[in-house]
Amino acid sequence: MAGASLLGIGGALAVLWGRGRDRRYAGQIPGLVPAPGQLEVERRMPLRGAGPVAVEFAPPDGLRPGQVGTLVDEKAQVVDVTATIVDFAVRGHLRIVELAAGGYGGGQDWELVKLNGGDPGFHGYERSLFDALFAGRDRVKLSDLKNTFADRLSDTQKRLYDDVVAQGWYRRSPEATRNLGWGLGVVLVLAAGGVTFLLATFTHVALVGLGLVAGALVFLVCAGRLPSRTGRGSAMLARVLGFRQYLSVAEGNQIRFEEREQIFSRYLPYAMVFGIAERWAHEFADLAVQRGDGSAGLYWYTGQPGWSLLYFPQSIGAFATTTAGTIASTPPSASGSSGFGGGGFSGGGGGGGGGGSW
Repeated sequence: MAGASLLGIGGALAVLWGRGRDRRYAGQIPGLVPAPGQLEVERRMPLRGAGPVAVEFAPPDGLRPGQVGTLVDEKAQVVDVTATIVDFAVRGHLRIVELAAGGYGGGQDWELVKLNGGDPGFHGYERSLFDALFAGRDRVKLSDLKNTFADRLSDTQKRLYDDVVAQGWYRRSPEATRNLGWGLGVVLVLAAGGVTFLLATFTHVALVGLGLVAGALVFLVCAGRLPSRTGRGSAMLARVLGFRQYLSVAEGNQIRFEEREQIFSRYLPYAMVFGIAERWAHEFADLAVQRGDGSAGLYWYTGQPGWSLLYFPQSIGAFATTTAGTIASTPPSASGSSGFGGGGFSGGGGGGGGGGSW
């Protein structure tokens, strides 16, 4: 029994080991890709000794938050879409306005106010999301999106997966790879169960079948780790993690005063997908900014009367959590639940990703 189980489990792990590990460019420093004309040779990523990452002080190659979040954890999560909405505001395409009184963090509503038609250089997923938010309107309350936006969210997530494939970071959609792995795992479990039944019925070696069942179950449980990054994807991941390292240790009071609002705002959506937004917001909580018209807020976020940036960590946290739940929600009759999950203020990817961590 033990020997058969070990054999089956070992076989499953061998397949996962070969298919689910990231690739990297041979002979390249982490974060670098071969120069044009140079031979591109990929090797499986070692379990250890991949090398330290260099700190990056800005998003590498101008990557957007949604791309960063999907690259890091191999999932286009709701928090990646929420961070993209905040990024739209930071880049001047919309304004976020608090509406409801009654305390920060509870029972609030927000309005998204369209400021222009968006960036002509939007990525496909950005254009899909922006147009969906303002379909036939110039402003929309978050509460108006409840139970009506889930299909648009799914389309944006699908386009995010398409984007990371188009960037050359994955050979196929991580979502499609996971689904294929899970489907194959179910088939293997059923097949192994059938073989075990036949062996038990007609022979005296049913324990061999149990080994097959054990291996199939291990494959099914671990199938979510099958997505793997290409050499180009691993190189970009190293740079992205270098940027995350900067956001994790940067101190707001060490940034020049005249640059603090811009730096804080520009990098906040990235901190959201890294899962360190609360730390980033608190680092700049004393940023006492008054807009030119005398109302309180950042240039992209308008608070309620009496609001100050001391409240901002709670305000943006509540906005992120509420947005994530709202855009993912579906009518109770269709799903049996509100869908209020999937990544809020402190969600997102915090490490090296899914399949790439083998």
